[in-house]
Order: sequence, then C-alpha cells, then structure tokens
Amino acid sequence: MLPPKSFERSGQLVRGPSDVLARKVGTCLDLTLLYASCLEQAGLNPVIALTEGHAFVGVWLVDEDFSSLVIDDPQMLRKRVQLEEMVIVETTLLTGVNPGRFKQAVETGRKLIAEDADAPFELAIDVRRARSAKIKPLGLSGSADPAISPVTEPRSAQDIGEIPLFEEELDKAAESA
Repeated sequence: MLPPKSFERSGQLVRGPSDVLARKVGTCLDLTLLYASCLEQAGLNPVIALTEGHAFVGVWLVDEDFSSLVIDDPQMLRKRVQLEEMVIVETTLLTGVNPGRFKQAVETGRKLIAEDADAPFELAIDVRRARSAKIKPLGLSGSADPAISPVTEPRSAQDIGEIPLFEEELDKAAESA
C-alpha cells in the first residue's frame, strides 16, 4: 500500500525501516531507501535515482561505482544498464497485496531512465561514493522497535527470468597455481 506523499515545508518525511515494515505502507522514497539499505547490507552497491516526483533504486552487478557521488546525466545509467553492469528496479511494484514480479520491476525501472520517460530525470546518488565521502546512514535510535524480524508466512517463488551472462577475466597467476 502506498500512502500519499508527505511533503513538508522543505522536503519529504521519510519513514524508518521498522515503521514501513510494521505498518506495511511506504512512499516510493521510503521503499527505495529501504531496498537500497538492504542491498547495501548484503554487500552490494546501490544507486538511489530520482525523477520529478518519484524515487527508485539501481544496483551495480559488477564491483564498480560512479566517479562522483551525484549523477545528473541519465545516459550514464542507461549505458550501465545496456552493458548489464547495473539493474534499475521500480520498488513500488514489489509491494502490496499482489506484488509484481522482479522482472516487471526491472522492465519498469528501465523505462524510468529511458530518453522518452514520462518524468524528467533529476539525479542519482551512488551510495558507495556517499560512504567514501563520509556520509553515514541514519541510525535507528529514534525508532520504537529497532528489532526487525523476518516475515514468517511463506511466499511463493518467483521466476526471475533470464539471468544475464557475465564474463570475467581469470587471473593468470591463479590458473597456474
């Protein structure tokens, strides 16, 4: 379920992970930040992307980051997606009573950065670059229930679709060992 945007005088209120999970509601920004934090916790490098009035997430499929913290050219994201070095995900499709398939969320994410996208691209934030610039995540000290427990009800497995092929150069020294 998506609540209405909660714009304040300057910016938008962001719900913490416990609040989103407990109430089962979140805006596109809430869901994007939660998804990005899960990706980062899993050791992956997320990218938070913003268009006019919308937020979504990307994740590097290779051990890479952008050369700067903020990216304002959507072509940089498009190239990485075309090279299968990054996946863009529309997080709002993955929630609700009948969540969409991951493949649908990725296809929609690709459309959000397309040249003919409905909303103009504003910027993307490379989280790894943010961390190297000493920008730290918000703590959970203000949340009422900082302990987040996994959902115990079974979920049906989803077909993730065709998995991209990745070719890696093998280290010659490792081959001769």
